[in-house]
Amino acid sequence: MWAEINEFAGTVEKPTEINYYRKSETCWLDYLPSAVLQVVATITFVAVALEDGAINFYTNTGRRAMATVILDSPCSHLEASKHFLLAISATGMVYSWNIRNASALFPPVSILPLLSANTSIDSIQLRSNGSHLILLSSGTAVSYEPSLMSWTRVSEPRWADGSDSWTGRQRGPSSARGVLANMEVSLTEIRGQDGDTSAIRRPQWWNSALTLGHLESRLGAAQLLDSPAEYKQALLLYAKRLADEGFRSKAEELIKELSGPMYYRPGREEKWQPTVLNMNKRDLLKDVLGIFARSKTLAKLGQDYQEILKKANEKDDV
Repeated sequence: MWAEINEFAGTVEKPTEINYYRKSETCWLDYLPSAVLQVVATITFVAVALEDGAINFYTNTGRRAMATVILDSPCSHLEASKHFLLAISATGMVYSWNIRNASALFPPVSILPLLSANTSIDSIQLRSNGSHLILLSSGTAVSYEPSLMSWTRVSEPRWADGSDSWTGRQRGPSSARGVLANMEVSLTEIRGQDGDTSAIRRPQWWNSALTLGHLESRLGAAQLLDSPAEYKQALLLYAKRLADEGFRSKAEELIKELSGPMYYRPGREEKWQPTVLNMNKRDLLKDVLGIFARSKTLAKLGQDYQEILKKANEKDDV
């Protein structure tokens, strides 16, 4: 499938012609009163950004998928994935829609506060769940989080400087890596030689602190970007690091997050969710407790909670 644009004056008298092809055959065509800047297509829709700031939406048969939207200025970036579209205007306003539901994922928000004379947008990724990832030339990855009504840092340069779990120098095809691993490879490439800080003298606990912070950040990023395999990988690396360092309080907090309430308490409303990314949290906890139980520093903690979890599961089965 591809679209062919025949630019004329982009006016009512001489409109721009867009032809949409499948297997060399024209599926549909349309005439637009403005020049076309960008076209993106998925298996469910086609979006056409125009010079006058409008975006037209079509189904793959050429029907209007939803109303034409008008940005505050012409579109500079346009990304599509499955049912979702993300657009950034020339003035830095970010828009995102679910085309199937004809609804916005969040109100328009400006990315300009994150940019400067030395920091620009390097690339944009839009996931099939509608979440997005914007890589900046500073080596930072950001995403707008509607529930927080804020921009969030998905990754930042200091993780590359000090985390033992940074995967930015992995070799092999990108298709074999997850979205987070690919992100870290891309961020490493963006920083290039300027990102090498290995010669700088660091505080004693630098690597430990940054590795834990990086893995905690990666857990949140995996949830945001819908990457269950990378979530589990980060979780087990995190558990091993806690065990290696002997951080009991952090380990107990992690256990409680994954275990939830062990026993039913009448009259108490439980807000705990038993799954994360469609994985059962207590199944993940079994793996975490196994790591703790085999460690030198958290062996008793792991073994005690293995017994508690076993009894709780037996009670649930009754």
